[in-house]
Formats: sequence, C-alpha cells, structure tokens
Amino acid sequence: MLTWTLFELFSGESGMLEEVQTEVRTVMKGKDRPEYDDLVAMKKLRYALIEALRLYPEPPVLIRRARAEDNLPAGGSGLSEGVKILRGTDIFISTWNLHRSPELWDRPEKYDPTRWDRPFKNP
Repeated sequence: MLTWTLFELFSGESGMLEEVQTEVRTVMKGKDRPEYDDLVAMKKLRYALIEALRLYPEPPVLIRRARAEDNLPAGGSGLSEGVKILRGTDIFISTWNLHRSPELWDRPEKYDPTRWDRPFKNP
C-alpha cells in the first residue's frame, strides 16, 4: 500500500505530495512516533492511503462460497428476476473492477485523494 501511495503521490500533482508532507510535519512536530490522535489529525495522509487502496486493492479478487441457496438482486446484470445462486457455488468478486467502475466512481482511473472529502451519494 505504501509503495502505491508513494508512486501515485510522486507521479501525480506535486502539490498533493507537498500538502501531505506539510501535514505530517505539522502534526508530528518532531515526535518520533505518532499517537492515535495524530493519525486522526492527518486527514490528507489518510485520504492518500485509502485512495491508493481503492486503485490497488489487496486482494484484487475475493472468492466466496455460497453456504445456502439465495437469490441476488438484479443490480447491473439486466436480469429482471435477479441472479439465483445455488448452495456450494463459488462467487468471485473483483474488487479491482469495482473500485475502477465508472458506474460507481467519478473519474475512476484517476488517483484523487480529495474525492474522500467530497459529499458522496450512492447511485
């Protein structure tokens, strides 16, 4: 996660990296280790980290097995009656695709930590 965060901060807008650095220096004020309240106060750093997790999720695919028969809502499948899941069916959930879906995210391919500071309305 740190590698991807640094990669995006260094390859993106230089102002964002400088803002995160300034925030860390200001909050830490020479401390060797952060306390919980320090981490809470570093909002820009948190947003930079969670935005990297959105773009580079770990793991990129989740695998689940249905323990009972169920019927999932249609969602974006276009199937009016939903999707029937039989007991024992393996379900693959691509967090990579979910986190980069234009149906769910504004400019999904762009690393934009400020998105977490904007109001969000679930489609």
